[in-house]
Amino acid sequence: MSIWRVGYVEVRSLDLDRDVQFWRDVVGLVETARDNGKVYFKCWDEQDHHSLILKQDTRAGLERVAFKVESAQDLDHYRQKLDAAGVEAAYIPSDVARGPAIRFPIPSGQTVELYAQMEKVGNGMPRVNPFTPWPKDMTWNRMSPPRVDHLSLPAAD
Repeated sequence: MSIWRVGYVEVRSLDLDRDVQFWRDVVGLVETARDNGKVYFKCWDEQDHHSLILKQDTRAGLERVAFKVESAQDLDHYRQKLDAAGVEAAYIPSDVARGPAIRFPIPSGQTVELYAQMEKVGNGMPRVNPFTPWPKDMTWNRMSPPRVDHLSLPAAD
């Protein structure tokens, strides 16, 4: 049983068009989908479908953070641990490119999800000995992070 890494975050946006432009054109994320008022992005070197979801909302802020676990069986294990600790966790069905997950609230007001499967979309690089370690069409006048692997989750206590 293990939690592998930060999988994705969902951020509430007051102006979705403006924020899409920022994350795409300034930060350099790759848009992978749009669905029901949400826009999905990934970093250029990530294999999974998305690592950021922007959601149109009436308030700004971090909605949820999701962590990828090793296997689907881990979801049952962590659900039992959460139940034993008195944390109400719910199974949620598959969503855009992501398999089933468990979701639970945290004291800071956000939601945490644990999931095991996400659709792979690749990073545009060949699988064997690329000539360069980044895509040829890479635009270097942006931040262009290769992956999401850290986040700060401030809380009052």
